[in-house]
Amino acid sequence: MKTAMAADSKQERQRAGAGGELDPAALAALPLPPCPGVVGMIETLRRMRNDSLSFITRMSRDYGPVSRLPLGTETLIFLSDPDLIGEVLQKRAESFHKDPVTRKLEESLGRGLLTSENPVWRAHRKAIAPLFKRSHLEAWAAEMVQGSEAMVDAWQLPAAAAAGAAAAAPTQEVDVASTSLRLTLGIVFRTVFGAEVGDVSAEVGEAIDEMMEQFELELRTWRRFVPKSWLRGGRRRVAHARAALDKVVYGLIAARRLRPLEDGDDLLGRLMLARDESGAALTDEELRDEAVTMFVAGHETTAIALAFACWHLGLQPDLQRRLREELHAALGDRPPGAADLERLPLLRATIQETLRVHPPAYVVGRTALHDMELGGFRIEAGNAVLMSQWAMHHDPRYFPDPDAFFPDRWLNGLEQRLPKFAYFPFGGGPQVCVGNHFALMELQLCLASIVRRVELGAPAAAGVRTSAAVTLRPAVPMPMQLRLCAPAGKVAAGEA
Repeated sequence: MKTAMAADSKQERQRAGAGGELDPAALAALPLPPCPGVVGMIETLRRMRNDSLSFITRMSRDYGPVSRLPLGTETLIFLSDPDLIGEVLQKRAESFHKDPVTRKLEESLGRGLLTSENPVWRAHRKAIAPLFKRSHLEAWAAEMVQGSEAMVDAWQLPAAAAAGAAAAAPTQEVDVASTSLRLTLGIVFRTVFGAEVGDVSAEVGEAIDEMMEQFELELRTWRRFVPKSWLRGGRRRVAHARAALDKVVYGLIAARRLRPLEDGDDLLGRLMLARDESGAALTDEELRDEAVTMFVAGHETTAIALAFACWHLGLQPDLQRRLREELHAALGDRPPGAADLERLPLLRATIQETLRVHPPAYVVGRTALHDMELGGFRIEAGNAVLMSQWAMHHDPRYFPDPDAFFPDRWLNGLEQRLPKFAYFPFGGGPQVCVGNHFALMELQLCLASIVRRVELGAPAAAGVRTSAAVTLRPAVPMPMQLRLCAPAGKVAAGEA
């Protein structure tokens, strides 16, 4: 049925001409996507409130590749077919804007790449994309490794037991969620702002946490359906948090202008040198919005993925041993560098699998700008079209045993065989995450720096409760028992 429906949809678009849209009469004749009935709606809304990941998955699996959920004055459309996701994110991207949830982030993040639309988005994207070219990424590799090495030193872990020792060495409990956040906070401060975190880290963290907490409350609770004038307390807290964040960021911008802009590899200095198509530089407000967007996007999401990678390695000591052996064979006793990553396939596969099982960006949304056909159904102007990385990454059609953490699945060419949008941890199309290569390099270098020196003991529980808010993040601490590894040669020889 799905294949026939997709074929019919393609034929209709061909008959409609190059624009790919049907005439009004043909559109009006198309059915709306299926949706839950009255009883199903009650269960769907209960699941949406209590377990949004299960809700997203069940919408796709209960109602097909295109489904609909009327929600008050809104209508949500769910897509769970890679080709249809590609239609929205890539082939027909000009027919969509960002969804209301993403646009609402503008209250906190400003009009950066994440929230803006054309022409602001296009001008900023053109100015920012060259900042992430390969040579610039490699210049930041040392910052990532040095930060990771310093974090391991600060843990002051007990050493591994000597070969043949009667008892294992003691371990030390470390919350990998909070320490990963501190690590990526320092890296993003140095790479984005060219500054050390210093005394402002707590202030910045608290401001962002407050804004994201209020955002989640207004998105997931009754607050979504009432006038904003009723939310004065929450609105005041958002305004106060944004003012605190702005004070820090505008201070960093002012301090950066006092140094030669060509001095250093930080993104802020490069943004100040960038020019749009008209030759104009970014204003301080535009610099603030892009810097904050990069800060938030490059801080929490990377920390979440790094923490989950450590967590899963702790649960699979054989996988951890294999990864350490790969690192030792490629690096010996030295820290990793950007040039080493091509020789570390298991490391990359471990990160790919982490982003599959626990995608920090778990759903992406667009708003239809006009009535259109999609998958044989009529999508109406203003409908919010949601495409979930979580649902696609756990779809057994593309990932057998989808809940299992199995990096080896990526070692036999899976990425090349998959439909393009069956796996899209960084989005896709023209608005794919501009920092995706930065994030992948950071995750690989940080994880390699940790695993080559630290034995990740099994965590207290096999799973960890997550919170699906702006990102898919741990809802509780992630304590693990850690200790320093035996010398690399002994690990490789099986003596540890």
